[in-house]
Amino acid sequence: MDNSDNNKDNWPAAYYELQSIEDRRQLLDRRLAEPPYQKEDLERRRLFQMRYKSWEGRSIDTFMDAWMTIRLYQNPNFLFRNEKKFPKEMQEQAEKLGLIHYPQDEYLRAEWKHFTRLYIKTCLTGSTYKSKILVFFPLSPEKLALKIAEDIDLGTCVVPRIAKLEEAFGPLREIFLESYREMVDQGDKYWKEYLDSKK
Repeated sequence: MDNSDNNKDNWPAAYYELQSIEDRRQLLDRRLAEPPYQKEDLERRRLFQMRYKSWEGRSIDTFMDAWMTIRLYQNPNFLFRNEKKFPKEMQEQAEKLGLIHYPQDEYLRAEWKHFTRLYIKTCLTGSTYKSKILVFFPLSPEKLALKIAEDIDLGTCVVPRIAKLEEAFGPLREIFLESYREMVDQGDKYWKEYLDSKK
């Protein structure tokens, strides 16, 4: 990881700007190895350990893993085939995201903000997400913005509502919308356009 001095001087903003799990781990470890560190940094380490897990020798982002599982249930056919296990699995994904059985403080919200920005950036820059299904040319900026809006709505409202978890997902929805409006050009306009299309 480069720019060590800049990251140290720009703490904790630098920590939330990093995308790599290993870079975040190294910066956090370095911070905690140089007393006096702040109580807040212990909270960040607790959340790091909650969010990232080791599996078969690699680190897994459980926030992203939970979100991608929820996205599977946006497909009505998938939901129908897995109807019996759906409520329990949604409960598990909510727990992974810290939406239930976890103190929702400013540090968790900051971690949600990091996750939602990472996801939206992936949608905006990833070639697979930006392409039409089974067609090898990209979506227009407008259609891409509307597609991301739909994913956020389905994942934080529509699907959780079926599992009677809509209220639990409310705080994450707020963070997602905040990130969407910040990162998507004319995001507020496209969000309103998406909501109007549902009427």
